[in-house]
Amino acid sequence: MRIGIDARAIYRNLDGIGRYSLNLIKALAKIDRKNEYVIFRNRLFNETIVNSPNFREVRIGFPSLSLRTGFFLGHLVKKENVDIFHSLFFIAPLWGIDNLVVTVHDLMALNFPGFFSGRNFLASKYAYLFHKYMIPRAVSLSKKLIAVSNNTRVDLERSFDLDAYRVSVIHEAADPIFQKIEDTETLETYRRKSALGGLPENFILYVGNTKPYKNILTLLKAFKLFKAALDTDYSLVIAGKKDRFHQTTFQTAKELGLLPHIKFVDNFMEKELPLLYNLAKLFVFPSYYEGFGLPPLEAISCGTPVIASNRASLPEVLGESAILIEPDDAEGFAKAMKDVLTDEDLRKQMSQKGIKQSKKFSWEKTAKETLNVYEELQ
Repeated sequence: MRIGIDARAIYRNLDGIGRYSLNLIKALAKIDRKNEYVIFRNRLFNETIVNSPNFREVRIGFPSLSLRTGFFLGHLVKKENVDIFHSLFFIAPLWGIDNLVVTVHDLMALNFPGFFSGRNFLASKYAYLFHKYMIPRAVSLSKKLIAVSNNTRVDLERSFDLDAYRVSVIHEAADPIFQKIEDTETLETYRRKSALGGLPENFILYVGNTKPYKNILTLLKAFKLFKAALDTDYSLVIAGKKDRFHQTTFQTAKELGLLPHIKFVDNFMEKELPLLYNLAKLFVFPSYYEGFGLPPLEAISCGTPVIASNRASLPEVLGESAILIEPDDAEGFAKAMKDVLTDEDLRKQMSQKGIKQSKKFSWEKTAKETLNVYEELQ
């Protein structure tokens, strides 16, 4: 087969879909020497994605989230004479693709109120209408859909009239760089001398954006209750690219009197993330909705205890390795923080369970199952 893959989500600073794209393509290159691959890549990303004789990369001059994806990408794909085209995002060409595979990470853009808030009215309306048309269109045109969790599969079945055979659940995995680091000297050196300006000795970590569905307000409330209940030097580190909701988060932290105890970091490199997870005493993730939930999986892969919400895909991904709580229960989160951070045996048990749970997911498995989907279309 000749397989085309839309890898334009791969930038220098990767988000969740970018990580999925990069790791899937690398894993496919390791397991498949038989088929040919044409990788449609972002022209702004200068590095070679994979160096393999059966992989060729083609630069595309417009981003995934654009009308040109719908109207022009199909023409460029057709020129490459591919047998299958896999969109790793739920925006796909509107014509020209016979065997279309679409990965659906989540349906937040359709189902989560306020997902496009924080923009001006016209930009918010345009983004909503774009997704409201393009996502159902991609679903209807696809021969096969890949859902990254059972939760996303259920959302798809609720939102669209789909035959069960069209949807395959194929989990993501943490990048292999996320693992427990035993070298305490390396960790301590990074903590004191990192480009982040040094990190607190004891801190609770959150990694991700600050959009409303991430439920940062509950995290801040819970941290304030935790600090009030336990006279401790613990800080909260919020790590992630500053987005349009950062100022709201900052202002809320200020109003709660938490700024002296919070460190916002956004200028770290991908390779620093495992160090951050390993240095954290605890990872907290109160999100209302996750299509898969890579950050908590990355955390447990590093042996860091996790407290997360009990919504969407998080119970599916974390299993019994984490403490799961109703997302709006700030008191419950605060109590769990106190319980974990004052009980060394509990932390060790959660660390061991987390590492064991993380091994259920691998990119090799993801690639093999994705290749099976391609072969079903032969």
